[in-house]
Amino acid sequence: MSQTKRAYDKFLLYGLLIIALGVVGFISATTIIDPNYLNTTGPVVADTGIFTSVDSTEYYLNSVNVTGGFYSGQGVTATVGFNQGLDYLPNYWYCDGTADDVELNAALAYVRTLGAGTVYAESGVYDITSSILIGSYQQLIGDGNYATRFEAAAGLNAPVIATVTTTSLYGYIRLQDFEVDGNSATQASGNAISLRCWRSELYNLYVKDAKEIGIFIQGIAGSFGIENRVVACKVLECGSYGIAFGNYAPDSHIIDCMIGRCVGGINVEAMTENIRGNHLYDIQGHGILARNAGQSIISNNFLEGIYDHGIYVLDSGNQSRTIIISNNIIRDPSKRTTNTYAHIRVAGTIVYEVNDVNIIDNIMYHSGGATQADYAVESVYADKLIIDSNNWEDAYVTGALSLSGTDNEISGTNIGYVTEKLGTATILSGTTNITIAHGLSYTPTTANTEWTVSYLENPTNDCGSWYITGLNATHAVVHVFRDPGASHLDIAWSARRTP
Repeated sequence: MSQTKRAYDKFLLYGLLIIALGVVGFISATTIIDPNYLNTTGPVVADTGIFTSVDSTEYYLNSVNVTGGFYSGQGVTATVGFNQGLDYLPNYWYCDGTADDVELNAALAYVRTLGAGTVYAESGVYDITSSILIGSYQQLIGDGNYATRFEAAAGLNAPVIATVTTTSLYGYIRLQDFEVDGNSATQASGNAISLRCWRSELYNLYVKDAKEIGIFIQGIAGSFGIENRVVACKVLECGSYGIAFGNYAPDSHIIDCMIGRCVGGINVEAMTENIRGNHLYDIQGHGILARNAGQSIISNNFLEGIYDHGIYVLDSGNQSRTIIISNNIIRDPSKRTTNTYAHIRVAGTIVYEVNDVNIIDNIMYHSGGATQADYAVESVYADKLIIDSNNWEDAYVTGALSLSGTDNEISGTNIGYVTEKLGTATILSGTTNITIAHGLSYTPTTANTEWTVSYLENPTNDCGSWYITGLNATHAVVHVFRDPGASHLDIAWSARRTP
């Protein structure tokens, strides 16, 4: 075969290959997520569109497996990135590093015309001069929370990412695998992420340096933003709370997040919240503030270096009922010295009292710093607290408990809190009483403590029966009615708190 013939055949083969690849690329670039497509890797709930559910309260979007996560789908709907060579593709928006929000919003707007879909942001730093706007049934997914970064331009003074409007509620949004830099030094105001949404999820995000709140989710009056989830996100160095759920955002979850070096930690202001497995450190205000958060669970969190209260349950709207605070580790709250702070504080008002709070199996301790919490647990206008199986030994400087309510139940299984004590003493001849150090961790009264006294001998004189007076924080006085005589009177005594 001649050299000319070989060259011609090779040219033809390469040409056909290029055409084939072009067709495949075009089809891939124009693939969209079918709104009726359901992930077949897990249980499916009918009529949830592009969501699946693992139980009655947890919803997930199906998405392209961009970063090797556990989500799978049919592919991305649109891509934004810095590869100018792909700019000819109809579903690729090329960014040049200046005002990249224009291309991001164009891609998201395109997806909204389809009803649902995913915008994939390739790795790189995106310059954000106006908020990235996301709506219902949309996903914005990056290459990883250290690879894809959305950075607020100087003077943005608005959220880096927000829902399309502030007057409507949007559902089934997913943000995943990218970083948001609020660039606070160049801003006068603005959260990093601010959403009015329901049944949406933020997963594996790195949010830092917001002028105000790192991640803020809320509903609108008359329309609840229910069942939102913030999972496995890192939020650092924000000028207000790291993560906050505002009014009208109940039934939500903050799970396995890290929040550090923020003015506040977590703030929720609605009922039935689940705050679980988070790590909070170096927080300049309260660690976890749960306001009007009845039927909520605060569990398995690790809080360290909190300047104010570690966990603070506050009622200002008659909604804080049936709250569980369990299995948390709280180390060194009250780093501030100007006020009184506690590891756990439960507070209502004269009008709105807090009821039925279970404080169980928490560990509270002091690691030896210059400041220490005043109380392990403090309550104001709070009734029916159950305090059981906690460990707060050496965790406070003023007292283990400061409780102002009624019908509280405090078990004897709280390590570092003595509710039962016994001892012996002798009433000497010529006297009819003896002062004992009762060793209880609270101030006993005849109403909250059961006392018993036994005579260990038959004295010279019949002493009659016994009674207790002089109860204070450290001592009690045991009396008999008559002088025991020359033999003196040896006694055994016991004290046990009653609910």
